[in-house]
Amino acid sequence: MPETKIDLTKTALLIIDMQKHFLDGKNDFFAGVYNQVAESKVIDNTASVLSVARKAKLPIYHITTGHKADRSDTVPTITDMTSTAQLPHLVEGTPAAEIVQELKPTDGENIIFKRRHGAFYQTDLELLLKNRGVDTLLFAGVLTDVCVAITFNQARMRDYHCIVISDCCASSTKERHDYFIQTMFPRHGRIRTSLEIVKTLEE
Repeated sequence: MPETKIDLTKTALLIIDMQKHFLDGKNDFFAGVYNQVAESKVIDNTASVLSVARKAKLPIYHITTGHKADRSDTVPTITDMTSTAQLPHLVEGTPAAEIVQELKPTDGENIIFKRRHGAFYQTDLELLLKNRGVDTLLFAGVLTDVCVAITFNQARMRDYHCIVISDCCASSTKERHDYFIQTMFPRHGRIRTSLEIVKTLEE
């Protein structure tokens, strides 16, 4: 595998939707995600990368999802799978919307609040990245094939270099996760493990 070379002065870490709603095991709809996260040690792996990223002084952006209690900020979608109207409702400001304890933001770390799958849509993420001179993004979070993938695509369309940390992401099934890790992301960016990223950041 090619060596991972990144300019730490131009690199940021995005941690996407690592919230209790998806990861605390209390929501049957996301049981698959919870199981995959536990099996692959995604939270522990992400915590390791986060710790080293903090020491390396990387800009860190915690991306979170949430909606108004009355759903006035959502638009029901017509799809061949589950519609947004059927999804468990994640209300902003509730305990379910909190970031899991192991990955809690510290002072100075940015929290980007989104109402759609992509972290660039109607948020100030791009402005903050440009102001920091960032051109490379490290991706961690859930779900690999939804919010991570859509944010990845938005970043590529904005000419960011993208590195997905494979064992810091998970989906509802291993098959869905593996498809994106093996097929989609390598075509448009790089795939590295948490150990490879930690080693790179520590050098």
